[in-house]
Amino acid sequence: MTIRDKTTGTIYATLSDAISGSGADDTINITAGSYSEDFPKITHDLTIQGTFGLAQLTPIGQPSNGEAALVQDTTNLTLSDLEISGVTAPDNNGAAVRFETGTVLKLTNDWFHDNQDGVLTGAIAGATVDITNSEFSRNGIENGQTHNIYIGDIAQLNISASYFHDALGGHEIKSRAENNSITNSRIQDGPTADASYSIDIPNGGNAVISLDTIEKGPNSAQGAIIHYGGELNPVYVSSSLTITDNVIIDDNTAHQPIFVLNQSTDAMGHPIVPVITNNIFYGITEAELSNLPVIESGNTFLPITDAPTLDTSHPFAAVACFVRGTRIAVLRGETLMHGAKMATTGAEKAIEDIQIGDLILVLKGGARRVKWIGHRSYDAATVARNINLRPVVICKNAVEQGIPRRDLLVSPGHALYFDGILIQAAALVNDKTIYRRDADLPAEYFHLELHQHDVIFAEGMPVESYLDLNNRHMFDNANEYGRRDKILA
Repeated sequence: MTIRDKTTGTIYATLSDAISGSGADDTINITAGSYSEDFPKITHDLTIQGTFGLAQLTPIGQPSNGEAALVQDTTNLTLSDLEISGVTAPDNNGAAVRFETGTVLKLTNDWFHDNQDGVLTGAIAGATVDITNSEFSRNGIENGQTHNIYIGDIAQLNISASYFHDALGGHEIKSRAENNSITNSRIQDGPTADASYSIDIPNGGNAVISLDTIEKGPNSAQGAIIHYGGELNPVYVSSSLTITDNVIIDDNTAHQPIFVLNQSTDAMGHPIVPVITNNIFYGITEAELSNLPVIESGNTFLPITDAPTLDTSHPFAAVACFVRGTRIAVLRGETLMHGAKMATTGAEKAIEDIQIGDLILVLKGGARRVKWIGHRSYDAATVARNINLRPVVICKNAVEQGIPRRDLLVSPGHALYFDGILIQAAALVNDKTIYRRDADLPAEYFHLELHQHDVIFAEGMPVESYLDLNNRHMFDNANEYGRRDKILA
């Protein structure tokens, strides 16, 4: 495991040393692995990012700061590809990340789970929290006051392409932000969690909830899915609530369904009227949209028995996969010379035709044998609900003439090799020569695992092979891994 200040090139023994020793606006790269430390507060602008997968951070005992694994006391903080778990504090609000002071907190490709709170912020005038491609699960202590995320009175909360699930006794998302954008995400209690509201916006404000899948679990203690207003009277000036183009699933049969529990009042004593359009509801009728009047149109109401299967895949782009038809550089055979096996001529094979034991050309010369091949398919509806399932297309000649030789389609988390650096495909999207494929198509992925993580060639482009980061279970044929009697050493 390596901890390196990318800005200065300094190598550190611990992440705590790197945080303390880094300068303003530095970037700290931390390779995938487990790091158990008492991390210091972050008091200068910084980016901390995991590389080659998620870097797993856990505190030693309770954090000495009494608040969180990582505490932001600076203007700008970016956290990427980090997994934080196991945080507790004496006040029962131990968070993975505490936003105490500053202007912007950005979370990308992170996973915060099994803490007392996932993210906790104070009331910070003018502040913004941006959450993208991240997962929050099993945070809370069953007291109804700890949540997957708890956002205080800030200017803006932006959530996109993320996954909130299995909050323990609290809300999946609670936000007092003056403006809220929750889009293209999954907010799902699941079959066992006793979460309260899926989304709680108790101070009102402007909120747009769109293109999400929201599922109310069977074990919730009450029937409301979205709560608006009720804790600030009157709500923020110019408040509005728009809910559009979502899939809503109510699996809770123990309580009277109500989609929006509206307790808002403006300065004149009138409620804010939600606008609810073009959603698909399963297990909720038109009469159960709210306890107060709404403006609604274009909604579809279907029985719960017609509800789609929940997508429970991780949202962060971390798994290296190819789509069917991708051509991989292989060795055609072996010859014997002076008693030693030597590789012969190269060729290309479609990923779906490669077998365990095949020899794959690697960047530094020679070849490595295939250890395992995983595959998984997603239907069009599932792909449409999760942007991270949409393949990234690297167009022919996008990198340089002849690279790649044909359009190359890979999973968003698949890293491409550039001058000694691996960069995930999703980070290269420019919507011209590199773009995400249309959302209305199914996706079929294949991963290629060698006996050692390496750089191989796909359509002539250097790319990484699959690296096992405890996500093998996501593949449809994961159970075959334990029966690899055909693997060649």
